[in-house]
Amino acid sequence: MRRILSNDDYNSPSPACKMDLRIVVIYVILSSCEVSAVLQKGHEPPEFIHGSDTRTSISRKGSILRLRCSVSANPPAEVTWFRYDEEIVEDRKKVRLRDGLNHNVLTIRNLDSLDSGDYICSATNRYGKITKTYTVSVVDSRPLQPRAITVEPPMLDVRCGDTAVFKCNYKSDFNSHIQWLLEIPANSSSKFDPNSILSVHSKSYVVLESTAQEDDVLRLPNVTRVHNGKLVCLAANTFGYGYNSTLVRVQPQSGLPAFVEELEDLSVSTNAPNFTLKCVARVPLDVGYYLQWEKEGKPIDPEVFVFHHLNQSRVVDSCVEEISSTMTFSPIVQGHWLSAREGGQYNCLVQNKSGSTIMYGQGTVTFQEGANENEASQSLSGIVSLTPRRMTVQEGDSVSLYCHVRGQPNPLFAWLVKPDTSVPVCDIRHALLIDYITYRLVGLGETWSRDEMNHLNILQIDDVSTEHAGTYVCYVAGAREEATLTVLPRNRGPRIMAPFMGNRSVAAGENIVLQCRAESDNTPNVQWYKEVEEDYNEETRSLFGMAVISLGYPDPVWETAGSYLSTYIFSDGVKPSDQGKYLCVWSDGGGQDYDQGYLRVRQ
Repeated sequence: MRRILSNDDYNSPSPACKMDLRIVVIYVILSSCEVSAVLQKGHEPPEFIHGSDTRTSISRKGSILRLRCSVSANPPAEVTWFRYDEEIVEDRKKVRLRDGLNHNVLTIRNLDSLDSGDYICSATNRYGKITKTYTVSVVDSRPLQPRAITVEPPMLDVRCGDTAVFKCNYKSDFNSHIQWLLEIPANSSSKFDPNSILSVHSKSYVVLESTAQEDDVLRLPNVTRVHNGKLVCLAANTFGYGYNSTLVRVQPQSGLPAFVEELEDLSVSTNAPNFTLKCVARVPLDVGYYLQWEKEGKPIDPEVFVFHHLNQSRVVDSCVEEISSTMTFSPIVQGHWLSAREGGQYNCLVQNKSGSTIMYGQGTVTFQEGANENEASQSLSGIVSLTPRRMTVQEGDSVSLYCHVRGQPNPLFAWLVKPDTSVPVCDIRHALLIDYITYRLVGLGETWSRDEMNHLNILQIDDVSTEHAGTYVCYVAGAREEATLTVLPRNRGPRIMAPFMGNRSVAAGENIVLQCRAESDNTPNVQWYKEVEEDYNEETRSLFGMAVISLGYPDPVWETAGSYLSTYIFSDGVKPSDQGKYLCVWSDGGGQDYDQGYLRVRQ
């Protein structure tokens, strides 16, 4: 409320504020808030630093209790402790009171049940008063952390995809929090969210989220292979924790294989080099299976050079795998074209422990007018040359194979490969499906005819990988020549390793060592440089956008397989002139990499 003082007010000053008002006329136009701000400028009422909420403390009988009351105030507040409205007085045997900077500590020794109750911290200065309550419970000295923990069931066999339910039983004198942990192998941590992984005693655990309402019950609605292993129930409260575990064994799904696509009926020309049938099926994951192609109900004889391979295998969900098998029938490697005898009914059989599933389809061969199935077997004088016979390349290179034949009419070429057995070309679970197949069809190449008698076929392979390594065969009308392809991993050059050089600050005169590490497929060279001004001397050169001078070529020290260390030593002590940026550059035939750090020299 605003008020304008009258002349009577000036003539009648209050006792608390006697002042000469004869020549002063004051108009008070400040609000009550403004007056308060002026009066309290530079001063603060008491305020608890860590909030004013009630605190609860549970302590064992016979132990020591310390209650800390932290207050911010200006001027400093006077702190008083109360219990049941009675001020607590210090005595030397049981109760002590200690003041610190912005805090006061109440210490009670040799606690017993009578010390339970509410303790009040009261902080007062001329600008205000605040209180904070501490509720103390003194309990017996028996174990207070959760105990007698058991997990039901103690072991569970569950099929992939089913729902699993676990219950954690425990005893505790106080409210406890339950957490479910799944132990995971160290090499599988990348499959989980890093924020959900805990490391305890060199073992890794992932925190599982339950769909049950009670935290002592874990409900997993869709068990997968990931849940296979030790499951831990961890119960914790203020005084500690306890745990127990159960063993989860995830079994594969049961059931027969199921086909995804029908086998297609084919109409194939007799001058075609081959025909292909594709079989796609889904099988329970981790059960194992056997796949076989049949013709007219009988297994296909590998002597007819059927090229059978899996060109796709993928996990559809956590419990089911989809396999895709391709069967290529190519009689050209026997020197003849397709004919009516290759027609008939072809079956794809997939079998696992639960049984077999057979899918039927029919490949029908039709004749073109004037086609002669024995054309390819007419006079050939054989393969003249296959070049090169031996090739060694690096990954990513391109390769060309040249197969030169002499004969009439135009021959039909087929390129085959016998993969290098040191290179895995398929999943080990599928090895049974290909162990009787000697070669795999690569392609037909591209044929160039100089005249009616001379023909050149070229097989081009771009972006070579280690999977292309093996023995390549050029087949023409029953004749064959071989060439060997070796693929080496491409040298990536050296790579800088941690710990990195970084920045350092040292005192002048210290003897220090700069270290630089790298890994490399070959023994690398290393050179040290220091950054200088562009016109430092005639030996100054530009490197990585910096002007540098060379400090020398120390020999790298081999540490472990593929790991190398280089050091630059200030044996006479660091000088102020040594301050600056240092670089170590690693190089070999495959490239180079460098590390850098700044050295600061204190005077």
